[in-house]
Amino acid sequence: MADFRYNQNNIVDFTVSDGLDSVNGNVKVRNLSLMAGPRFSYRGNERVTPFAHALIGLDHIRLSGEAEGEGELMRNTNNGLGFALGGGLDVNLSESVAIRLIQADYYLTRHEGDSMNNMNLAFGVVFRIGQ
Repeated sequence: MADFRYNQNNIVDFTVSDGLDSVNGNVKVRNLSLMAGPRFSYRGNERVTPFAHALIGLDHIRLSGEAEGEGELMRNTNNGLGFALGGGLDVNLSESVAIRLIQADYYLTRHEGDSMNNMNLAFGVVFRIGQ
């Protein structure tokens, strides 16, 4: 099984003022991960498929800071290790399409010796290719 994740968001919005003028800016984070690993599914019921998985792979993170009228002030990128352990529940619409009611993962990343522990919740549509 392969898993692709992409997230981005402003993590800090700021205003700097010298009393006369002020400048607005922000710090953005972009995170991209590509992981693969085994998935274990229980197929004893035609309507629902519970599953559990363990995934490992690449985690890429980019921090950038911008200020109004100044453009990009800083950028830092790093590649590290991503690991996810979790599971979920799919409701099968056909052999090749399902609705993912929930997927919950413990998500660990390691960059330059530092670890980040996170939770990831997801839902959506699943397209199954092959058997």
